[in-house]
Amino acid sequence: MFAANESGWTNNLHGIRWILHFHHQTKALLSFTDEYRLLLRDGHDFHVSLALVGYTIQKHIILTLLPPHSSHLLQPLDVDVFAPLKTALAHRQSQLFRSGVRRIENVEWLTDFIAAREDAITEKNILSRWRGAGLFPENLHRMLLEVPNDGLPDPHNISTPTVQENSIPFFISSFPLDSSTLHSKNKVFIDFLTFINVEP
Repeated sequence: MFAANESGWTNNLHGIRWILHFHHQTKALLSFTDEYRLLLRDGHDFHVSLALVGYTIQKHIILTLLPPHSSHLLQPLDVDVFAPLKTALAHRQSQLFRSGVRRIENVEWLTDFIAAREDAITEKNILSRWRGAGLFPENLHRMLLEVPNDGLPDPHNISTPTVQENSIPFFISSFPLDSSTLHSKNKVFIDFLTFINVEP
């Protein structure tokens, strides 16, 4: 499934369309209608909107945002799956570029992408990288080897973050939080969700 806009960047509308697609594609896999699904996302602002969060709550989708600067640990597909996909796609298109073609049509790109995807995104590649990262089967020692121990903040010298006045009142992007702050922000957030309707 593809989507595009004039700027070339994702936006909240694409995020809503994507979550609707995710819901309709995965709800048939549930054994019971009240079962939960887990959705892992990066925390980029354009990827997570209030409407998207409200929709995930309504549809029993647990939305978990990856911590900042952790993609090398928590998104191993970037290295051993998507990197080979990019290489395979470039290889297919380089034949056109060597022949003097400077611009390809969308349908040509899509045809090359489909073929490159078949070559690069394989069960073997996926399982290999998850095993190498220690994610599956779980290998905590292997995961910890990937984490640098220099430059870490002193856990005894971490202050509770403050929310800027011009920010959304219930959005806090840093930790740790004390329980009273978390409780009050959660209440404001739940109250806000009652005013939005994100049903398709």
